Amino acid sequence: MLTTNKNLNYMLIATYFGYFGLLSLIAYTYAIDENHSWKLLIFQSLPLLLVLPGIIKTHFRAHSWLCFVILVYFMAYVVEVGSPLGELTDWIGLGLSIVVFVGAMMSSRYLQRL
Repeated sequence: MLTTNKNLNYMLIATYFGYFGLLSLIAYTYAIDENHSWKLLIFQSLPLLLVLPGIIKTHFRAHSWLCFVILVYFMAYVVEVGSPLGELTDWIGLGLSIVVFVGAMMSSRYLQRL
């Protein structure tokens, strides 16, 4: 839902882009892994999917909760990037988690002021 507030619109677009990009990245890494497990896919994507209804309805509390949830992904990607076995997908995941965090944080702030 886009509004007349230009800054809010930019942050909502950034949040949606990063959010769905991160979900796509999780699905992609699941698809290319030979030893994939449904349990791992559900474990990785479920926390993101729990806040999806509130994100779609643009509730500021859902955006605040997304900030908390995305910190776990940020920490995991920082560890993966710092390891000697880090791959390009880890760097992309790190970038997307930063985009989601900043976008959700600023969206929550702008939504509270409406």
